Amino acid sequence: MTRILLRAPRARSILVWLDKPRGGAACLRRLVHDDLPLTHEALDSAGSGQGPTLLRATLVHLGVLPHRNEPLAGPQPCLEGMLTPLSAQHRRTLHVYAE
Repeated sequence: MTRILLRAPRARSILVWLDKPRGGAACLRRLVHDDLPLTHEALDSAGSGQGPTLLRATLVHLGVLPHRNEPLAGPQPCLEGMLTPLSAQHRRTLHVYAE
């Protein structure tokens, strides 16, 4: 991961960003500390706010994460929470409809 960040066109600005105590850098440190993979799903579970959003945009820009349609992906965690208490048949039906 460090090699990828250092190959960025403005590597110095990324190193300065990583030194900040909050925001996307804190989110990245938390993912590394918890030994979580750098995936969209791991960032989704990292919470909301500007930190994970900026980290995701940076990782997509650097090619670490694939591009995804954020407006369509955003409601996914909420949808999963709403469907969990339902029967398997209803979850499948509503999940297909929601997607």
